[in-house]
Amino acid sequence: MQKLNMSEFKLAEFIRSTWCIYLKVGQDRKDLLKPEFWSHVAARVKRNDHIEVLHDDGNYYAQLIVLSSDKVGVKVAFLNEVNLRELESTVVDHAEFYTKFRGPRKWSIMRKSDNAMIEENIDTEGQANQRLRDMTTPAAA
Repeated sequence: MQKLNMSEFKLAEFIRSTWCIYLKVGQDRKDLLKPEFWSHVAARVKRNDHIEVLHDDGNYYAQLIVLSSDKVGVKVAFLNEVNLRELESTVVDHAEFYTKFRGPRKWSIMRKSDNAMIEENIDTEGQANQRLRDMTTPAAA
């Protein structure tokens, strides 16, 4: 049996980079698999780099590995992927209020009757639904 050579044992930070991107509303996981999606950053990434993907609405996380990179774009593969909406499944059905993703203002609680914003800048849909539930559930006597 041949043992591992010390020159082959390195800290990951010296071998590959880890990048992070935010997908915008309207972009999704299918876009990540298109090499041209990455064309503007292709020169910065190299094979085996990792890319963490978050979504503006706070309900998605993925980790990608770069398979190849050239002037045209980048080919990636999914290492893992999590739909945070499913983890925080806290659907609230209330006649007077609703939650809505509002871009830079993140998740908000809105009043149905006049679309007035009640609370904003809530990080995830699950947290917004929980606050709405707390707000609308009568306190125990």
